[in-house]
Amino acid sequence: MAQQLVLLETAGNQRYIFATNKLRENVGASELTYRAGKSWVEDAAEGKPELTVILPTSGKAYLLAESEDAARKVISEVTRKALREAPGLDLSGVFVPVEAGGVHDAIQKAHKLLASRRGTNPGIEARFRRLPVVAECATSGMSANVYDTTKPEPGPRSFVSVKKREVAQAGIDRMRQDWNILRSADHFDRVETKPWLAVVHADGNGLGQVFLKFANHLQPGDDYVAKLRKFSHALDRCTKQAFGFALEQLAERCDESPLPVVPIVLGGDDMTVVMDGKYAVQFTIDYLEQFEELTGKDDTIEPIVGGAVTACAGVAVVKPHFPFHAAYELAEALIKSAKVYAKGIDEKKPPSAFDFHILYDASGPDLKRIRESLRATDGVTELIARPYLVSDDATNRRSTATLDARMAAIQPKDEDGRRAIPNSQLHDLRTALFLGREAATARYELVRERYEEFKALLPDGLFWEDGDQQRTHLLDAIDLFAFWHTDGGRL
Repeated sequence: MAQQLVLLETAGNQRYIFATNKLRENVGASELTYRAGKSWVEDAAEGKPELTVILPTSGKAYLLAESEDAARKVISEVTRKALREAPGLDLSGVFVPVEAGGVHDAIQKAHKLLASRRGTNPGIEARFRRLPVVAECATSGMSANVYDTTKPEPGPRSFVSVKKREVAQAGIDRMRQDWNILRSADHFDRVETKPWLAVVHADGNGLGQVFLKFANHLQPGDDYVAKLRKFSHALDRCTKQAFGFALEQLAERCDESPLPVVPIVLGGDDMTVVMDGKYAVQFTIDYLEQFEELTGKDDTIEPIVGGAVTACAGVAVVKPHFPFHAAYELAEALIKSAKVYAKGIDEKKPPSAFDFHILYDASGPDLKRIRESLRATDGVTELIARPYLVSDDATNRRSTATLDARMAAIQPKDEDGRRAIPNSQLHDLRTALFLGREAATARYELVRERYEEFKALLPDGLFWEDGDQQRTHLLDAIDLFAFWHTDGGRL
């Protein structure tokens, strides 16, 4: 009988992780997603010679089973555990025979089979039907099952929220073994009360195609499973090391202990954190730079990818009571914006890039609507320069090197702590931008000669040509100047 390739995979991860605005539950949900593809699978296969774990990762695992019966049993064992330990997590499994095409072809077939089967399963909501008279969970809005007496927030809780909270600290301890940043018992509470919170999401470029065509990278005599495992572990290592580097840079700007960062997802080529919004953009730039550098030097990754792995990121900065799931949706839209821009630079090898938005109102995270509001009525004038490429090319007006220079010009203060360009002048110019290019330029001409620093802030004038469009750095600089730090930072 042919071996069976077993695929176990979670779905709707971000909805599950960001179901509430409580960081404990976000981290706990991430930890349960990680366990579903990692420790629960390894535990189910331990001591069973008929099962071989190929690659266990957060939310996904591949195994080889010697028979269909062994494949069914391991899927049953892991999914039953998920129902007990992680109610609300959508975990499914399938198996397919390993035929002439080998493990690579079997993986592709398993993914197609799982996608076709998901639509036939009842939604997660069907597990949690409720009656109007049932008390509501204090955080999730689901029906409450117990009264949770755990401090600092006792109250009625659903089983979903209780299970997430039970493993939250274990999740932090696992992800932060190498950095002593999250050892404070009240760390979650302190981060949640910051004036601004940021959801930062970063993701590698082009790795989907690398995995899809991974068999093409095998040399004669290579073991597919061993090489796939080694490549995945190398990616995971580079992601964690890049995160650690960004933390070290943050420690130079921020004197808080522990640092105001809560990692939600950290593994593979994915990085998602919730953190103090005023440090988020520079943290993101540091991470992207280091990730690209580390992957370019890695002996396992570089030969397969043909160089460094670039990445893109989205940074959504919101008020603390803004729904995290909506903030994540905005971060997702921003990362897509950055990827589109990066592919426009180089379709085959997109460079690293990021996009950001600071949401001052509660009108919603629709990035298309937001960007339309930052476009002049003439259709060719953009009031922002973002997204930005992660590059030290100061001649590129949409690079991080240029952004550094603009922020250096807007940040300086005199001995009395006053900015060289008064806030009132900056906000008057900001208002003028929305009146049209001619009105904004006229206003800028009136104040430019009074403040020498405008020449450093806007060396190309208020607007500059970007292909067939006109852009300005002014709005980006004004939006960021309260979220940028020159002391002990990048500049």
